[in-house]
Amino acid sequence: MKRRSIGLLLSGLVLVSVVGAAQAFYPVYYDASYPAGGVESGTRLYIANPHDTAVRYTVTVYSPSGTELGSREGIVNDGNAHHIWLADLISGDRTRAWGLCTVQTWLNYPEDLVVVAERYVASTLTGYDPSPKGATATRHEFFYTAQYTSGGPNNDTHLAILNPTNTANHYAIELYDVYGALIGLEYGVVNPKTTAVHRASEMISGARDFAWGLCVVRAQTYAYEEVAVSVFRMRNGQVLDTQTAP
Repeated sequence: MKRRSIGLLLSGLVLVSVVGAAQAFYPVYYDASYPAGGVESGTRLYIANPHDTAVRYTVTVYSPSGTELGSREGIVNDGNAHHIWLADLISGDRTRAWGLCTVQTWLNYPEDLVVVAERYVASTLTGYDPSPKGATATRHEFFYTAQYTSGGPNNDTHLAILNPTNTANHYAIELYDVYGALIGLEYGVVNPKTTAVHRASEMISGARDFAWGLCVVRAQTYAYEEVAVSVFRMRNGQVLDTQTAP
């Protein structure tokens, strides 16, 4: 099936949607999990202030089911930067310490900050993921790959769908091959502050020789339903790069 125009929604994705007057909101995917007998993951958050006045902010981390696990407030002075090891915000069991992290500025402070996630798996740095403006939106478009040919590397793309809003939001994921044919379609719903994970390879039936190109994540029921998306491109089970989708 050839790609069709889906005219319900607008465009965007991940990281700075204004919530209220003079207030900014940055959703970030984090992983600070450490299951018993398993591998420890970590996320360090960098927050830099490009303004000529201080900015007050709050960082909050949630479990994938939307439970708040910890938070911290801070004031970053003009031209300064902070870093936060997100595991330090969590007390107790970290088996499910992954999902949505939010950075929110306070009212009457400048809105824009520079927010970057530094990701680790088993003490190995896997990359830096800047948080662009427009992260929470009704439509996101980005590159994916789930290509696999016999004897070649097994490529895949994992998607984390984040809901930083206070309403349940429905979404659709569309995968198109190199020729523009729709080869994968999946629907889902994320409750407030929850995270859902999808693997592109599991959405495709049949051969994956040309399974790479455009991925669209869009609101599925109402035009106002917004999500943020974190993209993890994989090869043979290893993370190659991460992206907070624009």
